[in-house]
Amino acid sequence: MLVTIVKKCSGDNEDEEGVDINKIMEEEKKPDEKEKKKKMMNIKSKIQSVAKMNKMFSVLREDSELILKIKNISPDGKLPRGILLDGKPAIKNALKQFNFASEIDRENEKRPKFKK
Repeated sequence: MLVTIVKKCSGDNEDEEGVDINKIMEEEKKPDEKEKKKKMMNIKSKIQSVAKMNKMFSVLREDSELILKIKNISPDGKLPRGILLDGKPAIKNALKQFNFASEIDRENEKRPKFKK
């Protein structure tokens, strides 16, 4: 979807015969200042929407990575009840609690020393 928007903004509007449609349109009527501003605003809004979508996808990716980490550290492979309803702060808090508990328990996780 993003590629289509960028292609539309780039101005590569050639038909199958290799004729540039934009050049033909410009020859038929010269755009005045209002049309130029309208096109610029249209392109600017398209670029802004692509940036917003990029930000949204990166946030979704980060959230899914956090959820996968919590699933991996839980003993049954499931998320604790109600964690998704509480939102992103609860997810980060659950991960922080597990990391804190694992730091405290690190001494108990060590292998016993081998005595001869």
